Amino acid sequence: MLYALTLLLLAVPASSFARPGRLHTVRRLLVGYFPSWGISYPKPYYVKSLVTSGSAARLDQINYSQAAVQGGRCSLANPDADLNTVYTVRNSVSGRRDSLLSPFRGHFHQLQELKRR
Repeated sequence: MLYALTLLLLAVPASSFARPGRLHTVRRLLVGYFPSWGISYPKPYYVKSLVTSGSAARLDQINYSQAAVQGGRCSLANPDADLNTVYTVRNSVSGRRDSLLSPFRGHFHQLQELKRR
């Protein structure tokens, strides 16, 4: 079975300002990779899936994919998934339906809701 969330284990210094000659501790981070195209699967993978599976509680960081480069600038690869998808009560992280009037919807809004938890 193909999973939409890929986990990476990273070791990073506890302080990004380590002093020369001093030992610093290393803290491992559990990082999840969340692809924008998960919404296109026959059984869509929503940001809420991170909550219901229990993964969100274990992750230190989520890396979001996908972006595009157009004309030498970073841009959205899939604006529909990133900003335009209207989430329902059933698939929303917060349990509230997205407002049709809000310019900020889609995965980005759902990731913002997840961060607020």
